[in-house]
Amino acid sequence: MKNYACCIDWLEDVLRVLDKKVAADVFTTLWNNWNNHNNYIFRGKEDEARVVWERVKTF
Repeated sequence: MKNYACCIDWLEDVLRVLDKKVAADVFTTLWNNWNNHNNYIFRGKEDEARVVWERVKTF
């Protein structure tokens, strides 16, 4: 197993082996999770994981 000093290094390695559709799904999932995190921090509102996943699937 490779050790990564930075998250971007891991992400670059992962993206080299994923096809474009899967890579897009990964970024969509990360984006929706980040938005959920921001809603919790700044608005005090947190969606359930199921709701976030349903939102990802609609893209």
